[in-house]
Amino acid sequence: MNIRKKLVAILFSVTLLMTIFGATMPKTIATTPTSGAISLNFSYSHPEVTASGLLQTKLDPKTKIYQITGITGTRNGVSIDSLLAPDYQTNINGIEARVGEGNDNLLLPRYPQLSESGFSYTAGGQIYNVYSSAGGYYELFYSDLITRPLTSFSAAQ
Repeated sequence: MNIRKKLVAILFSVTLLMTIFGATMPKTIATTPTSGAISLNFSYSHPEVTASGLLQTKLDPKTKIYQITGITGTRNGVSIDSLLAPDYQTNINGIEARVGEGNDNLLLPRYPQLSESGFSYTAGGQIYNVYSSAGGYYELFYSDLITRPLTSFSAAQ
């Protein structure tokens, strides 16, 4: 039996066992990479925050990294207004400042799905940066510089 057939047999067995015990296989970002536009469902949460919606992305077929090009959805029931351009800079109290670590708006095909720069968006006139650091996911509320460790983050088809 060649390696491909062995992998298929293993995946089938794992899926069958997970189905029997009530678990499901996590969705992957993409099973067949393409260079076209791809919409991905995203969600994240914290005891005080729930955000979800769609990320519009474009896949780089060479690196298999997604560039987030747009966002729609809600954060705590407030509509998400817009995705901020990579390395977005803002003015806080007269001081020019980058959002987060200079958001890159990249979505990675592995864990963690976000870089330490993450993606930034506005909702209700406020700026938020969602990123990964030290094995976890975080949301930075830029106006008050409040960083919240997230209990979950996912982006999948």
